Amino acid sequence: MATASICAVSFASVTHAEAADQNVAAAATQQSATTGTRSDAGVGEIIVTAQKRSESINTVPMSITAVSGEQLLAKGVNGPADLVKVLPSLQVTQTQKGNPVYTLRGVGFFDGTQGSRPTVGLYVDEVELPFSSMARGATLDLERVEVLKGPQGTLFGQNATGGVINYIAAKPTDVLHYGGSATYGRFSEGNIQGYVSGPLNDTLSVRLAGKHEFGSGWQKSYTRDETLGDIDVTTARLQLDWHPSERVKFLLNLNGFNDRSESQAPASLEIRSRVPGALPAQFDGYPPTPRNPRAADWDVGGNFRNDTKFRQASLRGDFELGDIGTLTSLSSYAHMDILTRADADGVNFPNLVQNDTSTLETAAQELRLAGDIGSRLSYVVGTSYAWYRAEQYSDQRFTISSINGTFAMFGITDPLESSPVFVSSRYKTLSAFGNIDYKITDALKIHAGIRYSETKAKSSGCMLTGEGDEVGFSMLYSFVRSQLGLGPVSIAPGGCQSASATYEPGLGRFKLKEHSVPFRVGIDWDVAPRTMVYANVSRGFKGASYPVLGSTRLDAFEAAKQEELTAYEVGFKSSLLNRSLQLNGAAFYYDYKDKQLLGSVFDPIFGPGPKLINVPKSRVYGAELQIDWVPVEGLTIAGGATYLKTKILGCSPADAAPGTAGCQSDGFYNYDGYGSLINLTGQRFAFAPELSGNLDVQYKIAIRDDLNAFIGGSVQAQSSVLQRLGENFALGAADPNRITKQNAYALVDVRLGVSGRDDRWSAFIWGRNVTNKYYKTSTFYSSDTTVGFIGRPATYGLTVTFNH
Repeated sequence: MATASICAVSFASVTHAEAADQNVAAAATQQSATTGTRSDAGVGEIIVTAQKRSESINTVPMSITAVSGEQLLAKGVNGPADLVKVLPSLQVTQTQKGNPVYTLRGVGFFDGTQGSRPTVGLYVDEVELPFSSMARGATLDLERVEVLKGPQGTLFGQNATGGVINYIAAKPTDVLHYGGSATYGRFSEGNIQGYVSGPLNDTLSVRLAGKHEFGSGWQKSYTRDETLGDIDVTTARLQLDWHPSERVKFLLNLNGFNDRSESQAPASLEIRSRVPGALPAQFDGYPPTPRNPRAADWDVGGNFRNDTKFRQASLRGDFELGDIGTLTSLSSYAHMDILTRADADGVNFPNLVQNDTSTLETAAQELRLAGDIGSRLSYVVGTSYAWYRAEQYSDQRFTISSINGTFAMFGITDPLESSPVFVSSRYKTLSAFGNIDYKITDALKIHAGIRYSETKAKSSGCMLTGEGDEVGFSMLYSFVRSQLGLGPVSIAPGGCQSASATYEPGLGRFKLKEHSVPFRVGIDWDVAPRTMVYANVSRGFKGASYPVLGSTRLDAFEAAKQEELTAYEVGFKSSLLNRSLQLNGAAFYYDYKDKQLLGSVFDPIFGPGPKLINVPKSRVYGAELQIDWVPVEGLTIAGGATYLKTKILGCSPADAAPGTAGCQSDGFYNYDGYGSLINLTGQRFAFAPELSGNLDVQYKIAIRDDLNAFIGGSVQAQSSVLQRLGENFALGAADPNRITKQNAYALVDVRLGVSGRDDRWSAFIWGRNVTNKYYKTSTFYSSDTTVGFIGRPATYGLTVTFNH
């Protein structure tokens, strides 16, 4: 767990592999930074492992944000989604199935498929979490979190086009330490967490940490007296650090979490039938959702409690080979069972309910050698293998829905109860990589890295018939086939209803093989003491992902192919004013090929359904600035701002296919939520605000020798953002994106408390979103409604921490 200090602007920390003299120096810097005083160290030296070795953050020629465990605790970062409080270029959005989607510098996508692999790589101590749902417990007992921006494919592989979030867990110690914290607030929400760390003998140390999160329903039905949103999450981690000799070290990490929380219900933003004239009578006079962060609605008597279990084991071995370098082996295995129950329609009757059961599994092995050749050349070379499995079953129920009007047109009167979808996917990736850093002079360095990866993937899936629905689909397909001069078909109970181009139902089977060669070259120059400028060119890839969607078309289950991003970045890092001010900045340009974005595929029965599509050409450019400042003793200021411009550029004329979704002569077309073809050329990306920023200010003062008082607050703000591509353009409204656009907003948090002079304990009251701002975090189409997740209302509470 983080120490009790909550006012650090920055910090020093080192990995277990560093030498003891570095630990001593870092500890001294840590003390001055966490007490908020001016010293020769100023805002402190931050040690990171961004390039898979320990080094000062100000010597790494790339844009990095590092935040200590103390800062995360103070700012209310309780899970991965809360990182937006400290990183303005990051967007974390929730899908209708509950899994988060990460977008960094506009690089991301919105896809509810549990088995989709992210554009922002997620790691704990360099161990990959290949599926975003696996990161739920990653913030337990952290030393720090490092966010690397821009493609990171050379050292971290595929699926890091946007960057990497690497959580660094606090490590076992060679002396006894223990501590904990307790938080309680509005809606009876809070958490209790603690850790104990120390030696078992001269060569073996252990650290055990745990956390339980709890809470009652924060959402309130506006049509009846019920609440929703219980929180019930338990997370644990056990680490064993064994040093059998001075040259050999092992770190075993066993961790996991259980999540039995209730799913958040979306708010209904608009009611509109998918099938003209077939809107169910239950919608007549249905009251609109109030603009209140707590207001929502869900099925009467519905059970929306989830049951998710995650388990992971990793083993790191470091073997010092003298002048050759250090050989590192990193082995890991993870298994996750997911059961989510979600009301997806925002009304109190079953218009669309999603019950999903998924199993995610991964195993990986990395072997690398890192060292120095002389005093000027550092190198890392290695190889890795990773295997992923995603078994996904999604039961979509729409008992009272206009979708049944499609069947009525064919004389089929029995309503369609559900459309279960099953998809089974496998991925295997084998890679080899290398990276060098060479000092031309003491002030001028060059960097180069490359990786070759081969990925083999296969998938099978289809939409199944619900109970009794095989009769209706058999009748429907037989009718259509008769118009084509083909014979009838019969679907077995529980069989596939997805069909080929000739309306013959069956299981879809797909395979693909992809190769990628991410690289990075760059140069940095120490233009003055404690001031560096750098320039990089890098390329990254995001691998293909198979969709899970309700579609009668088998070809809808084909994967979106891998995307390619080439990034150009220049930046600087400067420590000023006697090291009391750290100022970092960067400008970047991203050239995209085949970017994966959430679009739609048209289904003749169900209408448009969400699916990842490839946009041939697009681009991103922008700039960012980050500041850490201790202007006077006790006052700390930390903040950042990001400017971002994203644009879909469309297609080349050679790719044009008039009259269809995809490339046409005047741009790239895709379907909106109601089946109309829309030209997406010129649009900005979803979840990519043009301006975003955050600012945190805190003042700490000694009120007696053994007691400090502090007061602080933060603001997180962003300009307007689209939450779905091309939606609502067919409505003819003055603002065609009025539903799927979130206007500019700002969130304000405050805190006030006391701490011991030695920062071994603290107690503070806090408020989050104190203005009770109403804002949408994501928007999507349901059966006959457009719905959105609404951000949390104003909350307040008390946190107490202690460390020994």
